[in-house]
Amino acid sequence: MKKMKVIIKPILFFVILLFILFGASNLFLPKNNIKGNGIHEARANGIFGEEKNTIDVLVIGDSESFTSISPLLIWNEYGFTMYNGGVSKQYLVDTYDYLEKVLKVQSPKIVLLEANAIYRKMKLNNVLTTKGQRMLPIFQYHDRWKKLTKRDFIGKLRYTWTDELKGFYYNDTVVAPKNVGDYMKNNKNETGITSINKYYLNKIVDKCIDNNIIIILYTVPSTKNWNMKRHDEVMDYANTKGIVYMDLNLNVEELGINWELDSRDGGDHLNYYGAVKITDYMGKYLNSLNVLPNHKNDHKYNSWNQAYQLYENKILNKIISSSGN
Repeated sequence: MKKMKVIIKPILFFVILLFILFGASNLFLPKNNIKGNGIHEARANGIFGEEKNTIDVLVIGDSESFTSISPLLIWNEYGFTMYNGGVSKQYLVDTYDYLEKVLKVQSPKIVLLEANAIYRKMKLNNVLTTKGQRMLPIFQYHDRWKKLTKRDFIGKLRYTWTDELKGFYYNDTVVAPKNVGDYMKNNKNETGITSINKYYLNKIVDKCIDNNIIIILYTVPSTKNWNMKRHDEVMDYANTKGIVYMDLNLNVEELGINWELDSRDGGDHLNYYGAVKITDYMGKYLNSLNVLPNHKNDHKYNSWNQAYQLYENKILNKIISSSGN
């Protein structure tokens, strides 16, 4: 009997602890994705405020992704919908976790993965953190106690907010690289996709293939991040998986990238002017695949026309105004 008590007590304690953690997780998890309500990465999570199954193209990756493609410019030109769900310094385990959650509410025909995230090294604790936070959100939102409202105690999860730029990060700062040269040849950044990164890269690609989604790897021009060794390695991977890899570092002249004007931080990320060039190129390519519908005249998508008008008023007019001074 004593042995049974010795065994039962820690088990009972563990069960009670889990019960408390699950309850606290349900309480602390933001019930809405409105920016300022405590939800992490609100811009990327804005996709959950979009109407179900209305996103045609999903962009994922780290900061190279959400600074490089502007969905509303593509909407205005071609009429298909895109959401940019990239997150700064994101590990592939988090990219996969995000993709899984998005696919529960959206059915994109194409997923674009910016390949810089492939080289952000993960450790086992990064994986355990992501898995733990997904199972028990209290670990991620424990600091929300000051923002708790009545709705957190009695309300249901209901995401209603979406980012007005559809996930794109606007920045018109101009900081040119100190030295461009032949960076694809001279850049010494590490190569070699680690085993844990390869595991989650495979999961992302296979998840798309299993859901009949076209998965495309792409790389944004970056004098700091890319070189031919990385290009060759990602190309070999893409060929092995039978998917497309677009390394736009090889198309700098065709794109018209001007490093004196199109970088916001010395060649790491593109600014708005560079992003417009990438967006134009990517829009033409995606449209040429003939798999994406034009929703411009579909009343169901009127909010996208309205979003573009706001975009034009706030951003394009700002560009025109600045160039006129």
